[in-house]
Amino acid sequence: MRWNNSRMKAILPLLLWSWCSELVVGDAAQNLIGSEANVVNDLLAKNLRQRKKRGILKKREVSLASVLFPRVAPVEYPTGQEMSMYIDLVTSRQSNVPFEYYKLGVCPPIAAGRKMKKNLGEKLKGHSVSRPAPYQLNVERDLGCQTLCQVEIDQKKIDRFIRLTRQRYRVNLSLDGLPVYVQQNSELNIINKGYPIGARLKDGDGTNFYLHNHLRFTIHFHQDRTNFNGNRIVGFEVKPVSIQHETNSETPSTCTPETIGISNKLNSLVKLEIPINEDSLKIIYSYEVAWQESGTTWADRWDIYIDACVDESSLHHARVINSLFVFVALLVTATLTFVGMLRKDYKDIIFDGEPTDDDDKGWKLLHADVFRPPSYSPLALSVLIGNGAQIMIIVICTFILISFRVINPMKKGQALGAIFMLYILSGGVCGYVSARLFKVFGGNNWKMSTIWSAATLPGFLMTLFLILNIMLTAAGAANSVSIWTILLIFILWTCMSLPLVFLGSYLGFKGEKISVPTKTNQIARVVPEQIRLGDSLFGSFLIGLTAFSTITVEIYMIMSTIW
Repeated sequence: MRWNNSRMKAILPLLLWSWCSELVVGDAAQNLIGSEANVVNDLLAKNLRQRKKRGILKKREVSLASVLFPRVAPVEYPTGQEMSMYIDLVTSRQSNVPFEYYKLGVCPPIAAGRKMKKNLGEKLKGHSVSRPAPYQLNVERDLGCQTLCQVEIDQKKIDRFIRLTRQRYRVNLSLDGLPVYVQQNSELNIINKGYPIGARLKDGDGTNFYLHNHLRFTIHFHQDRTNFNGNRIVGFEVKPVSIQHETNSETPSTCTPETIGISNKLNSLVKLEIPINEDSLKIIYSYEVAWQESGTTWADRWDIYIDACVDESSLHHARVINSLFVFVALLVTATLTFVGMLRKDYKDIIFDGEPTDDDDKGWKLLHADVFRPPSYSPLALSVLIGNGAQIMIIVICTFILISFRVINPMKKGQALGAIFMLYILSGGVCGYVSARLFKVFGGNNWKMSTIWSAATLPGFLMTLFLILNIMLTAAGAANSVSIWTILLIFILWTCMSLPLVFLGSYLGFKGEKISVPTKTNQIARVVPEQIRLGDSLFGSFLIGLTAFSTITVEIYMIMSTIW
């Protein structure tokens, strides 16, 4: 089989078309994002209604909440009941390194309250617990300004606050499972989850940084006495404020129980710099709470988060269709090429009579070399194929469990933990496939095959995991995995995955050797030099760009969904 110039000319336009189509889809996405606000809101509202009607396995849901969080029931809180607020992580879209809130220059954590334990998947993501926030909340009880504590921060902590503010880090709080948000524009329904640590303003002296030390919470609740008793939380809003309280008094005049509606004023902001003749910067943290009744039902309380995000489902579908079209086009091109070869060989047999050994050409040259064992390392090939079969089984089982709602993909920690356990339990598939293939290649060292099958992929992934975890630990990141989680992973691999790999390898070697339909020649046929598209630098770049443009978006979507 040779690549001639006509085939190269037929494939080059296809590769160029696939690349250009990716650019067109990207330009269309930019035009969609940059359209007028009212058009975008209409599209988002329509898409939101469609997603509410969409279900898995033809089952329709009455609300988006039942799709996002199945089997989660609302909680009714009686008036006056104390509620707990939780602090998760300090994160930023400009950085992948989150930080612990209580390791900054803030009020220390409270001793009361319980920590929210997280599952194995959430521990693998690096954050094992959500700590209680130091804010006192009682249902339908408004609070004026309440002081939390006074802290002193040195220049090192000030520099850290400035760095976090410059990188737009935000503090993530949650109440009744709802993340806190900051309302940027009520008319356009623009919100941001979490509140920023600080702000930066430009004036005549340059850029100055200010700290948000006061929080105005607005909690939206819903009442329906005919259907339930109590109050359901349907919204959790915050307004961050920077205000310089009096630090020489225990009860500053700027923060009294009668003080409400504190707002940012240019002459009273907390500037992140140490005052003259002082060794540190003194800061008083405070907050206030307002309860507001809302007509939003509990089933629709997530609409504001979904509706405020730019919907990328149409863009994602367009990219999926484009990827499938490129794949089908390449498959059809290859199929037509091989069918043309087979027809030509078949015509030669019909018109020339019975073929001899000298008449073998095209695909018939390979029939005695197809099942030849690899000359370099049969063990490596069998181990890689065994690990690939294990990954394929994991993917299939994951899709089945998601389809039957055993796994909820919206709960990333649960999904990641389920995928990890599927990998542990499918170790027997890896051992069986690699053992059967290694036996076909004539191998008989079953112990070495089993050990390499069990340790190759886990060892490689664990090495990368440990290197990244050490780097995150050195940077002080909050998503570094603890040593106890790493030990748990090692115990699960040793006590469950490793025995299953040995069992599968034993069954694979115990079975009969797979017989091949053709006889393999003792001497391998010499492959003539081919004219290939990939010989040139431009051809290699073009082929690689086509594959990259086809799969990169899908890989990004998958990883963003899991992580």
